[in-house]
Amino acid sequence: MFDMPFTNLETYYYLRSYAFVIIIAAVRATPAAKGIVKRINKNKKGRLITGILEPAAHAALLLLVTGYLVDGSFNPFLYFRF
Repeated sequence: MFDMPFTNLETYYYLRSYAFVIIIAAVRATPAAKGIVKRINKNKKGRLITGILEPAAHAALLLLVTGYLVDGSFNPFLYFRF
């Protein structure tokens, strides 16, 4: 019943493809990241820096997610119809 392997080549492919996203998600899931941002925002210069970096990080995340969506959505049969 349990003689199936837990890993195969497909598992390693997905781990390698999404390693960056998994690491970012794991770091952001901890309360340590929120504490660091709170500590930076205590002074005026820190608020200025986070005010600039936060929209830039959101834009970078949007580009990353869009890239992953485009990468996984190729369907050659759609293009043969036109």
